[in-house]
Amino acid sequence: MKRLGILILALAMTLSLSACGEKKDYEEAVALYEAGDFEAAKEIFAELGEYEQASVYAHHCDFGIVGSEVLFGFTQEPYIVLDVQEGRSLLLADTLYAYRPDKDNPTHFGSQDFFGEDNWEESSIRQWLNGEYLEDSFTYWEDYILQTEHDGVKDYVFCLTAKEAEDYFAGSNDRQMLASQQVLDRGTAYVSIYNTAGWWLMPEGGEYPYVDAYGDVVMNGTGFEWDVALRPAFWLDHAAFMPVEADTAE
Repeated sequence: MKRLGILILALAMTLSLSACGEKKDYEEAVALYEAGDFEAAKEIFAELGEYEQASVYAHHCDFGIVGSEVLFGFTQEPYIVLDVQEGRSLLLADTLYAYRPDKDNPTHFGSQDFFGEDNWEESSIRQWLNGEYLEDSFTYWEDYILQTEHDGVKDYVFCLTAKEAEDYFAGSNDRQMLASQQVLDRGTAYVSIYNTAGWWLMPEGGEYPYVDAYGDVVMNGTGFEWDVALRPAFWLDHAAFMPVEADTAE
C-alpha cells in the first residue's frame, strides 16, 4: 500500500511539472505571436496540441507566414500570403474569378472597355472587386480588411501591380494559374491548352498589364479578343485574428 501511495505521488508530481511546462511554453508562444514571430510561435503551438487555445493560435499563425496557403472568408476560399508587414498581411486569391457574366462582347474584351480609359477609380473592375466580390466573400470586412491607396484612390480589394507580380513570384511557373470552374463555365476568358488562364493587374501609365495564361507579365493588354480573369488581393489586419482569450492567458 505504501508503495502504491509513492507511485501515485510521483505520478501527480510528474503531471504537475508537465502542466507547468505547458503553461510556460504557451505563454512563450503567445508572446512570440504578439511580437509577430509567427513561424516560431506556430512551432510551439503545434507541439502543445489542444492545450488552451494553442490549436487556434497555430491556425492563425499561417496568416502571418509568407508563402502559407490559407482558407478565408464566408465561403472559405483559398488564398496565399504574399507579404507580411507590421500588423498586416497581403493575401492574394489562389483561384481565378471570371468578371464578365457572359461572353457578351467577344470582339473587344479588357483594356479600355474594362478599366475605363485608364481610370481605375471609375473602372468596372474596381466596382466589382469592392462591391459584389467583397460582399459575397466576407462579412464585416471593415473590421479586418484594411483600405489601401493607389494613386489617391482607396480600396479594400485591388489588383496587384505589374511590379508586385514580378517581385512576389519567383517566375512564370509560380504566376501561372489553372482556370477555375467558374472561368470555364462563363467562357469569357482565354484558356490555354494546359487549362490555364491569365489575370489582370493594376492599370498604370496608359497601359493595361496582365499575367497571361503562361505566367508571363504582359504590359499592354490591348487589342486581343478574349478577356482574362481576376485574382483579388487585399491587406488583412492581424488584430482581427487574436483569439478571444488571448489577453487573459496566464
